[in-house]
Amino acid sequence: MKILKRENSNGSKPIKTLCAAFLLRILGLALAAASKIDKEIREEIALLPDGCLIGMTVFPFDRPGFKMPAMFVQKTSENRFRYIGSRTDNRNFDFLITFTSLEAALRVLTFRESTLKAHARNRFTIKGALITAAPFSRILNKTEILLLPKVIAARAVRRYDKPKKKHRKRICLYARIFTGI
Repeated sequence: MKILKRENSNGSKPIKTLCAAFLLRILGLALAAASKIDKEIREEIALLPDGCLIGMTVFPFDRPGFKMPAMFVQKTSENRFRYIGSRTDNRNFDFLITFTSLEAALRVLTFRESTLKAHARNRFTIKGALITAAPFSRILNKTEILLLPKVIAARAVRRYDKPKKKHRKRICLYARIFTGI
């Protein structure tokens, strides 16, 4: 009889890694879908430089033989995000958020801790220009408001601004995430 281990031989935690990868994928698809649905999000994306590559990873991302979850989106010429996936050959990130550990990533991605509190507690590091960080933070907040129920979204964002036609946008967002349109 084989006993399930909590950790692999390389120190990774497979269930937590799988959960973080799934949540980052949903977030990446949600960012891409929300940029097609919401005009305010497109206006914020317009503030980013063309071809801007944004990523969210879990440390250590690039260690050989050790695959950690990641998510990458890129700004298109139509002021929208295109979800690239969990791997990219391009290493010239305009903005990169790296969670310090798998547990820190899960605390933020499951909305047990707000982004602001997580940053104050050094649960992630940021590399990139402030001109990219501020619009991305607002885009992320607006996407979370569309994606999550109000009770959870109010904990996740600093200020909850109810968008116009929220329920219609939410249905479109979910449909785009799960159909890949």
